[in-house]
Amino acid sequence: MKTTLVTGAAGTLAPFLIHHLLHEDDEQTFVCLGRRPDASETVRRRIAALCRGCAPRVRAPRFRFIVGDTGISIPYDGRVDSVWHFASDLRMDPSSAEAVLSANLAGTRTILDFCARNSATLYYLSTAYVCGTRSGTIAESDLLCGQSFRNAYEESKARSEELVGNWLVDHPGIVFRPSIVIGDTRTGVALSFQGLYRMIWGLWRLRDRVLHRGPLATVLPELVLPLPVALPCSSAETLLNVVGADYVTSLLVAIHRQPSALGRAFHVVNPSPPTLQELLDVTVRLMGVRGIKLVELGAAILEKVDVDLRRLNAWLGDQITVYFPYLWGRHPVFDMSNVRSVLGSVPAHPKLDETTLGRLYQYALDRNFSAV
Repeated sequence: MKTTLVTGAAGTLAPFLIHHLLHEDDEQTFVCLGRRPDASETVRRRIAALCRGCAPRVRAPRFRFIVGDTGISIPYDGRVDSVWHFASDLRMDPSSAEAVLSANLAGTRTILDFCARNSATLYYLSTAYVCGTRSGTIAESDLLCGQSFRNAYEESKARSEELVGNWLVDHPGIVFRPSIVIGDTRTGVALSFQGLYRMIWGLWRLRDRVLHRGPLATVLPELVLPLPVALPCSSAETLLNVVGADYVTSLLVAIHRQPSALGRAFHVVNPSPPTLQELLDVTVRLMGVRGIKLVELGAAILEKVDVDLRRLNAWLGDQITVYFPYLWGRHPVFDMSNVRSVLGSVPAHPKLDETTLGRLYQYALDRNFSAV
């Protein structure tokens, strides 16, 4: 039996991987690290959301749950063959910058030490946005190229990857860089609602507040906002790399089984992402909200954009505006040459059309944007 330690097991992506491995590998046991004593219940509940029949399998002896913080230590001294490191402080607000940088670097150092002591293979979850504000084509071998970052989370993952890269010279492991992860494109299931979902939540909340009617998930007539809102961007045709959790998980599993993948980094991203305009067009149709437009940044409209953003912030709050930098900048193209070389080709991503996004948004609305 192989033993796998999973950090951040109660998070929003790790349960997808655990569920996948439960179906594919009967010879694997899991040690799940979580910060809270109720992590076992959270993992079981989230696995049930993905596959109700698998939830009863999340129990001893195949699963063991331990409480701990990777920023301090990992309180486990049993045998471990591999470690999937998902745990991370994801906060993007400026007030948390110092804490985020400290926590993610400390967590990475703890994991590297643990893997070295146990001769365990490391599967490290980073982010495609270690590229920061760079544009153009980003190679999987690129890391610190003098770029600036949108927030401390991006910087912390880039600095952490630097530590991991040095460690991989003498130890086995793989770095995975997902982009902006949404739910399962086949079922619509998502385990929490951050990133793109916060923007969707913002649209729905704005719609609800203007109409002053019913709960968020109530079906309401189409709304034309009384104030046109201009969202700034470098170009409406820039690509926003949104990727389904099902696609990410299948790539993680497929790549980690290939010995030739060891020592390398992989962009786990959408090979055919939508443009900002395409995504906005589909989203406003699905949400029934008109009156929001993308405006390409220029000196002449900066003042109006600032007014609109302050007005939008008054409606929606700071938890939305932390994501605006991902609209302003020109997004890069993430090269997937390492994926192609290891797997033979880059798998196609499900099209993010009205049907697929409708499924994803409806699940969020049905849950009132409340995490599983």
